[in-house]
Amino acid sequence: MARQGDNIYKRKDGRYEGRYMIGHKPNRTPKYGYIYGISYSEVKKKLISIKVMYERPRNGTWFRGSFSEYLLRWLEITSAEKNIKASTYGGYYRIIHNHIIPSLGSKFPHMLTKSDIQSFGRGLTNKGLSQGTAANVLRLLFSVIKSAMEEDIIEKDICKGVRIPRTRKNKIPVLTRTSQYILEKTCEHEKNGIEVLLALYTGMRVGEICALKWSDIDLNEGLVYVHKTVQRITRYRENSAGSNGDAKTLLNFESPKTESSERVIALSPNMITYLSKCRLSAVGEYVVSCKGGVAEPRVCQYRFEKLLKKAGIKRVNFHVLRHTYATRCMEEGMDLKTLSQLMGHSQMSMTLKYGDSLTEHKKLAVKALDNVYKTAV
Repeated sequence: MARQGDNIYKRKDGRYEGRYMIGHKPNRTPKYGYIYGISYSEVKKKLISIKVMYERPRNGTWFRGSFSEYLLRWLEITSAEKNIKASTYGGYYRIIHNHIIPSLGSKFPHMLTKSDIQSFGRGLTNKGLSQGTAANVLRLLFSVIKSAMEEDIIEKDICKGVRIPRTRKNKIPVLTRTSQYILEKTCEHEKNGIEVLLALYTGMRVGEICALKWSDIDLNEGLVYVHKTVQRITRYRENSAGSNGDAKTLLNFESPKTESSERVIALSPNMITYLSKCRLSAVGEYVVSCKGGVAEPRVCQYRFEKLLKKAGIKRVNFHVLRHTYATRCMEEGMDLKTLSQLMGHSQMSMTLKYGDSLTEHKKLAVKALDNVYKTAV
């Protein structure tokens, strides 16, 4: 970018970017905020007004903006420094605008108290939010306040002692062996059955299946290379004024959920044969397609529901197929480390949760108890 004035640069996309210092990182290196505009004069005017907000006053409280302004600044800095995914940015954006700003945004950061945080936490429960959602909101708020403490904007840890709701551990749903057999037989004769069979025999997430290209599959070696996922997200337009701005949805391709999610999955011999046949009649570069292009996750869910109805199986979410894959692998005695790698889990403890779903396996195991009576007689 070409510098055009006092920390104002012209970007390649034609817009102007203004940079201003907002404090220091824990290692005391400068931290910067950014504003954007379509002209140099617009950015310069905004830059002059916003710099006043960050001038350190004599009373030692150097940030003069509201908590709402600090939240939006924190989001932009976090997005730039940690290079967070667009989907993560959207999640943070919604939490900040839908929950935190309406309750705490008008206050000044240095005036927030522990009582404010406790009251905010109770309010989340009273709004009828699930424990999981309330916990996510509080965790984000705690992260923002921690950053404000590191910048000497908030002096005390006002989150200390505030409890995050415990999320209830739900039982993981899986298909029974009988239901899986019926579904597979249905899919074998259906054009859109490929995404279901891929999920049942690779454990891939629906976004990973949608992003999968034929070039990602080595049929000779029997391997699938997972390095992309796709999902429809809400993309928020940059708005330096700090309002909600305009939002639109778009299909977003990015790296999988975690670093461990970029993985190589081995295919079973039957799956290699099935995919080889599908490859001969494939249209386009994507394994699962819609009108010759990429099929987004909601399309796969819709197709899946039609297949379930045809097979006479009750409606479940597409993600149940991933759970079913993990459960079948455990039932067949696959070691935990291998399964964890195939699933793309960052920790083996995440894989262990599928042990609670081995209902059919448990029934077979306890039948051995009948032998105790037989040998005793």
